[in-house]
Amino acid sequence: ELYCDGHLSDVVSTGSKFELKLFFNAYRDFHESEIGIVIKDENNISYIGLNNKHIGTSLKIRKGKGKAVISIIDFPIYANEVFWANLYFGDQGPNYECLINAFSFRVSCNDVYGSGRKLDPSWNRIYSNNIKINTL
Repeated sequence: ELYCDGHLSDVVSTGSKFELKLFFNAYRDFHESEIGIVIKDENNISYIGLNNKHIGTSLKIRKGKGKAVISIIDFPIYANEVFWANLYFGDQGPNYECLINAFSFRVSCNDVYGSGRKLDPSWNRIYSNNIKINTL
């Protein structure tokens, strides 16, 4: 499920809170668990690519049903385009699950700072430290 500022949506606005809820059924306990995402454009160019280890978060994934949330507090992509997401789930073992083009969504670029000027799409690929990945 994809949320923009707390509302279920397939459109995410620049500067909004991006929240992706992932539901899974793990067939075993995972050690050194990893949940990750790559957000890329229609030309397969990656704009955001990370997992919980990149941001210093340890995850506990136990056998059975579970849920994880990937949150980006101030969504940093500035473009009116369709983007695709690859999702990753697993650990350091050989059974790493990868869902290529798991879903698509549209980004709506707006005047996030209220300055009367739109941000330039060439400013994409910037670092944001307001990203979290957690299991619930």
